[in-house]
Amino acid sequence: MKTLYQRIVAITFLVMIVSIGVAFLISNVYYQYHLKPINDQKLTYVAKDIQQFYNENPTLNQESYFNHISQLGYEIYQVKPDGTDIEYGDSFRKKTLEKEVIQSVLDGTIYHGIANFPKSIFITGFFDNDLRNTIGFPIENSEQTSAVFIRSDPTKQFGELRIFLVMLLVFSVLIGFILIFLSSYFIVSPIKRLTTVTKEITDGQSVEIHPTKRKDEIGQLTNSFATMTTELNKAEKARQEFVANVSHEIQTPLTSIQGFTSILKDEKLSLEQRENYLTIIETETSRLSSLTKQLLTLAYLDNENQLIQKQSVAIHQQIKHYLKLMQWKWQEKDLYIVTELPPTFVLGNENFLYQIWQNLITNAIRYAPQGGEITITLSDEADQTLLTIYNNGPGIDPEKLPYLFDRFYRVDENRSNADGGSGLGLAITKKIIQLHGGTISVSSSDKTGTTFTITFPK
Repeated sequence: MKTLYQRIVAITFLVMIVSIGVAFLISNVYYQYHLKPINDQKLTYVAKDIQQFYNENPTLNQESYFNHISQLGYEIYQVKPDGTDIEYGDSFRKKTLEKEVIQSVLDGTIYHGIANFPKSIFITGFFDNDLRNTIGFPIENSEQTSAVFIRSDPTKQFGELRIFLVMLLVFSVLIGFILIFLSSYFIVSPIKRLTTVTKEITDGQSVEIHPTKRKDEIGQLTNSFATMTTELNKAEKARQEFVANVSHEIQTPLTSIQGFTSILKDEKLSLEQRENYLTIIETETSRLSSLTKQLLTLAYLDNENQLIQKQSVAIHQQIKHYLKLMQWKWQEKDLYIVTELPPTFVLGNENFLYQIWQNLITNAIRYAPQGGEITITLSDEADQTLLTIYNNGPGIDPEKLPYLFDRFYRVDENRSNADGGSGLGLAITKKIIQLHGGTISVSSSDKTGTTFTITFPK
């Protein structure tokens, strides 16, 4: 199986090869249809100048004259009437030329072999060292008429330039290949790292990825992956803490139940002692049952993305009902309850909404001082429903406020345990409110007490 690195390198090589091939074809087509006629015309002018100069100077030594011209960067092929041929300069690679063409030149016709040279897709005619790819013209002296065929010699006219261009092409391709390998590695390396990290995460390992400063898609992917791994590590840590907390919360009442059950086996216990121990067992059993229900509620809420069974709920009536239900409790503490509860309706789940008031009002009663005050205010605004629940109990340390809605978090560990609190109530409350599209916040100080503020959208 090819790796991404191999695929990128192979595709880039293929693109380079195809690009060079296509560029060559385009250049060849450009030469065939545009440059070749121009080249034919230029070389025809040169041939006519050679012919004219020779005719005007009949005393010239023909061999010396043609040798001199060949040294200027031309290949010359001379055919005499008797069929003998003489080459000046480099030899032609292909010397096949029809007799009719030679005879036509001997008869005084200019041969335009460059313009009429056959087109080829993969060979540029300019570099084809073929006798047919020439300009032919007649040369006359006192003795006879010869047919002369001439073409430019690229090896002489463009010798150094050709070497330069070849070296430029070779080094460009070589350096290009090296840069392709390096750039491909640079591109693939972060992805390989992410692949390795993914396997480590799958194996249950805790992995940390540092964000990158790259602004491209790879950088965005790496940063997103870094954020994801951070959140996964947090989630794993939270899961472990959750399991530890649940184990502790369940183990505590179970230990009490087990201990007092063993004590009850003692036949010497009085009836009063038995009733006392049974009451403790009943309390711990209720606490364990409440914890189980809260855990089930949290599990359900965690798996829900939206509410089902929505209906218009009269939350003012729910709050009044629960205050009446807890009347014995707040009267026992001689609390002063102030309420402002105009008729207010919220679209949501009736049971879940009721659980919000249970948790918040129970906490307010629990933490309000003896003879203290609780104020519950409900207002129906234009774009939201606003509820505040205030108690004048001891304030919460500002450093602890950010953790108030965390699962199993207790501001006062000893007092929560004594009252049977599990530290799940506010976590459940926040989850329910968020599921209704609302928000919950808390403000607290030692001087003024604690206020919970809840909003629900219209």
